[in-house]
Amino acid sequence: ATSVIRTMKDSADGTIVIGSDTVVVFENVILGKPHDTEDAVNTLKKLQANTHQVYTGVSVWEKKEKVWTEHTFYESTDVTFYPVSDEEIREYVATGEPMDKAGSYGIQGLFGIYVKGINGDYNNVVGLPVARLFYEMKKSGINLRGLQKMIKACIFDLDGTLADTLDSMAYVTNIIMEKFGLKTLPVDNFRYYSGEGANMLIRRALKDAGDPELAHYDEGQKLYREMFEADPMYKVVPYKGMPETLKKLKEHGMKLAVCSNKPHPAAVKVIAQLFDGEFDMVVGQSEAIRRKPAPDGPLMVAEKFGVKPEECMYVGDTSTDMKTGKAAGMYTVGALWGFRDRKELNENGADLVAEKPTDLVKICEEHGND
Repeated sequence: ATSVIRTMKDSADGTIVIGSDTVVVFENVILGKPHDTEDAVNTLKKLQANTHQVYTGVSVWEKKEKVWTEHTFYESTDVTFYPVSDEEIREYVATGEPMDKAGSYGIQGLFGIYVKGINGDYNNVVGLPVARLFYEMKKSGINLRGLQKMIKACIFDLDGTLADTLDSMAYVTNIIMEKFGLKTLPVDNFRYYSGEGANMLIRRALKDAGDPELAHYDEGQKLYREMFEADPMYKVVPYKGMPETLKKLKEHGMKLAVCSNKPHPAAVKVIAQLFDGEFDMVVGQSEAIRRKPAPDGPLMVAEKFGVKPEECMYVGDTSTDMKTGKAAGMYTVGALWGFRDRKELNENGADLVAEKPTDLVKICEEHGND
């Protein structure tokens, strides 16, 4: 921050400069960015199945009456990982994602699926404790009025957000399980199988159905895609109030999009049949973009719409969705009517949790582009 200030001698009163840096600490040792892939692998081996700390130091400078004043603070968050196998660690490192990140991972990226829990601010782990920053700036008397961005576009998850697809996913999956001679699974299980793409759903279902070695995985995921592409609409219904909500959002001038981990052809068919003409763009899972929680899909939508990420509201019902929205830099809203609970949504970075679809209209009215 001080280096930037030295270049701003002629800046006006009211100018604000914010600097921050984040480090990962495990057993009192600071873990920086990895030197190479083996360094990244070794770091993640230490962190898996353990709890570590993430610290972010923040320096806020404000120019007032031609004088710069500094305000500083730091935030700490505990992060706990599930056990992660050596194979899974090497697969992750091979993506290249950890190579520019302290601690060799990004919670908002692909390694987010191994996070068992956090104690503290999710945004601090991403790299900037936004809520604490807002609080500290207010406490220091820095005027923040007028800094909030208008919402110009709404991007929705599909399963568990726009449509109730539990029965549909369970029906197709259980046909596949029976074909393999495995046990069928309760519909409610699919609240937790879903959210991270069709391949992960099949992996979880096979393990619970009696195939812990995933001997049927390749055939299972192929059958799942083929069956959904043939008929993705079995027992799929929009949530109560959702069609009316979408119409009102369109009336407010909002651009609407879908970003789903459901295979792209199936996502397009479902949206066309349930909400014909309401959405300006549909992005399903494909080889063209990384699946959520990577922010590629929402960011591509924002670019196509010609709006900034901070001018978008991202709505979803799982921890994956909350991580996706925050990673994209969007106003992230948890859908409490979906598959997961308020605790999961809040712990994974929701800016707000909406209890019913019609709440989204009020949110956009308060932050909209009228």
